[in-house]
This record gives sequence, C-alpha cells and structure tokens, in this order.
Amino acid sequence: MKSMNLKRFASMVLASVMALALTVPAFAAAATSTITGNYAEITLSVTVPDSGEAVINPYGLPYKMGDFSVTGQKIVTTAPLLIQNKSTAPLSVSAKVTGTAGTGVTLLANTGNFASGETAKELKVQFQAFEALTVNADNASDKDTLIPLFIALKDSDAALTADVTTSAVDAAGTLVLREGKDGELQNGGAAFFRLAGEAAKKATWAETDTFSAKIAFTFEPYANGYSRPAGSIAGAGGAAAVNNAGTLEVTLTPSLPTGVTVATWTWQSSDESALTVEAKATPADGTVATVTNKVATASGTAHVTGVVITATGTGSDGLPYSATITLQATGNP
Repeated sequence: MKSMNLKRFASMVLASVMALALTVPAFAAAATSTITGNYAEITLSVTVPDSGEAVINPYGLPYKMGDFSVTGQKIVTTAPLLIQNKSTAPLSVSAKVTGTAGTGVTLLANTGNFASGETAKELKVQFQAFEALTVNADNASDKDTLIPLFIALKDSDAALTADVTTSAVDAAGTLVLREGKDGELQNGGAAFFRLAGEAAKKATWAETDTFSAKIAFTFEPYANGYSRPAGSIAGAGGAAAVNNAGTLEVTLTPSLPTGVTVATWTWQSSDESALTVEAKATPADGTVATVTNKVATASGTAHVTGVVITATGTGSDGLPYSATITLQATGNP
C-alpha cells in the first residue's frame, strides 16, 4: 500500500510538471548583432642602416676594416651593414636598386665587358644580401663578431643580387628573415648586405671619382613560416603513393650545416584524414616514420593527392629545420 502511494505521488508530480509546461506560451524572438571593422596598422620592427660607404679598389689591395683586413675586394663596403628583424612574424625581403655614376664614371651591368685595355673609368657593381644566421641580440653590435663574418662573405652565397646601374633593378633571389623572440633579434633574423664588384684596373682613378647606390627594401610577412632545409625524405622503394589503407616507411636523410645536429625529429601530415604519420621507435632520433593510409578501400574511391609529410627539428644552432615529401593516398583496391 505504501508503495502504491509513492507511485501515485510520483505520477501526480509528473502530471503537474507536464501541465505547467503546457501553460508556457510559445513565442519567437529576434536579435541582431553588428560587427564593425576598421584597419589597425601593425608595425613591423625592422632596423636597416640609413647609409653606408664603399671604396673603389681596382687591384683588390688590403683594406683595413677595424682591427681586421680584407683583401681581394675591388669594390669594398667599408663596414658591416646589417638588417635586423625583431617583428613577431618572419619577413620576406625584396629590394630595388638604382645606381648613380659620378662625372666621368660609367656603371656597367655586372656581366658587361670593360673597355679595351681597362683604361676607361668603368665599374661593374653588384648589390648583394646574405643570411647572417649566427647574428642575434647578443652579438649584433659586436664589431669583433660582425667584421670577420662580413669579410668572409662569398659572392656565390648571396641570397639577393642586383646589378647597380643607372636604371632601377629589382633584386633577384629569395631572402626570408626569422621572426624576433620577445621583441629581440634571434638567430636567422638578420642579413648582411653590401656592394661588391670590379673596377677597371688601368683607369686613372681619382678621389673625385664617385658612384652611389640607392637600395629600397620592402618587407612583407612570410606566410609559410621560417625554417632551414633539413635534407630529403624518401619513401621505401622511392614510392610516391600509399595504397589500399596500407603503410609506407619514410626516411629523412638529414643534410645540415657542418657541426649542426638535431636531437629529435617530429613528423606532421597536411591531411590526417588521408595520411597519418608517426616516428618509429628506432632510430631514436626519429629519422624514420610510418605513414598510414586512412582512405576507404572501396572500389572507385578517389585518390587524395598532394598530401605533404613534414619532418621538423631544432638544430644545435638554435635554428628550425624541416624537410618534406609529397605523397598520394589511394583508396582503390
């Protein structure tokens, strides 16, 4: 009897709740929200020298630079010129170069020939910019660090180049500067630039013979992120496809600067719905990984192309390194 009363009471409560629910009037509500947009300037933090000096040195005689000496340079930029990126984003650097020749001086394209006998006052000058990978906030103002690095620059290592002529020339090449850290320059965020080239040896040069180069730099945020090339990745047997929801072993063969090592490599797939990737336990540095196909195996399933597998690691020099391989996930049995 007591049990029945409890059941009856519960039923009455439920009926009351339902009744109350039925008495709530139905209604529709409308609301609006307005978002207003406006341009907010984001300042890039980049330092570039306002000016620099160069000398004409036709025979490449020793030239004193601080406590150091440079030999063999026939157009000598007399002190290190350094670009520094302290911005929160990596930056792509481009440059437009325009030369001006003093009275009696001719600026030739870097590939042009001097006049017969090299007796005319002719110059072949080139703008060059170089990665300065080891320069950071700790040494960016240390001449004893900068000058030897600057003197050691080689023409063949220039990331940007442009002939200095009386016509405006866009520099060729690619130069990306790493983002700053806590508002400070870090390794990979700096670049040297200079003028280099040739001068006609037998011309009667005088101190009144001059030339100049105006360099207009442009900096743009670099969307792909900053990293250094790490080497190459290959699939087992050179395969470019992972078939039938199977697996493929991929191996990174690192190619790093002398003395640089990476303790551990990590892997990532650009499309994990098609291909996943995981480093194998052996070797311990993670240079070998397994790629697994996640595409259905039903007949007629479309291929998934252009899946990028990336291996990344931080070098002992503090720089990020990465390598990629592009694979195809195929679902056809």
